[in-house]
Amino acid sequence: MLLWLLLLPFMAAAADMDPQGIERATAMYRAGQKQQAFELFRQMAEQGNAAAQSQVGTMYIYGLGTERNTREGLRWLELSAQNKFPSAYYNLGVIYQSGIGVPVDTAQAIRWYQAGIAVDNADSMYNLASMLVAGEGVKQDYQRALELFTRAAALGTAHAAYNIGTMYFGGTGVKQDYQQAMRWFMRAAQKQVPESLFSIGYMYEHGLGVQKDMEKTAQYYQSAAQAGFPAAQTALGYLYYTGAGVTRDAKQALQWTRLGAEHGDAQGQYNLGNMLLRGEGALQYPALGYAWIYIAAKNGHPGAAADLKKLEDGKTLAPEAVTEGRQLAQGLIEKNRFRF
Repeated sequence: MLLWLLLLPFMAAAADMDPQGIERATAMYRAGQKQQAFELFRQMAEQGNAAAQSQVGTMYIYGLGTERNTREGLRWLELSAQNKFPSAYYNLGVIYQSGIGVPVDTAQAIRWYQAGIAVDNADSMYNLASMLVAGEGVKQDYQRALELFTRAAALGTAHAAYNIGTMYFGGTGVKQDYQQAMRWFMRAAQKQVPESLFSIGYMYEHGLGVQKDMEKTAQYYQSAAQAGFPAAQTALGYLYYTGAGVTRDAKQALQWTRLGAEHGDAQGQYNLGNMLLRGEGALQYPALGYAWIYIAAKNGHPGAAADLKKLEDGKTLAPEAVTEGRQLAQGLIEKNRFRF
């Protein structure tokens, strides 16, 4: 679900509303001159420019180039919405759904998203569809969600295509259909959606709707991993560890597994811990291995808690290594800002 407010990305679509002014204010904003940009956007907003009104409202909400002022932010966004600027509807929906400066109000959020949908705003379609899937503030309705995701995908929202793929993959509100899932994942992958790249790799790895192909698995995991998707980084590390679809390489296995672990993937944390315990791809470091398995357990990995008990039995690891491992774990949790 998209739960951030749109700032400059929508400006290009509104360039016909005083194109020179919008371009100049946008350039100021991107150059870090937020106060000057705010003043110019405000001038255009007061002259009735709906795009500028939405921008001014959003800058008030975030306190960008001006003091944070929720009341003023809402006033300008609502004025922009009255002037039928599509992103204003979406931004108001996000504010009420997330409770940005106001109490959470899903009924209000839905009302604004529906208004956005009426003017073909793809982000409003996407968020309301996500709420319908989750049953958030509204009765769960997979069929309506699928319709909205499909419309949003047709308007270019790549993550909507990915979500349709997940619905067909898991049989969520539709008959499970791996070939349909692959078709939608491929569509999202054309825009480099990391989750879709990973999902395609997973389907090739397990032969779901396609013939099993480990080389293609590696290619798609590589693309998703390079895009920063933690589960793909872990999965690619495991391919290098086993030599499936790639040449076996312990150092590459360690490198990608470490990235997955540091980016919060529980399986990556567990795998890295075991590699360090055994000295695979790096010098053996039992205390650091313990630390990563400890973190994996905190992060909900199903096998890590049992492993910790074995490591703490006084036979597998020396007590001083366990003590050091706990200290290292705390440092890693703080350094990587893990939240469990």
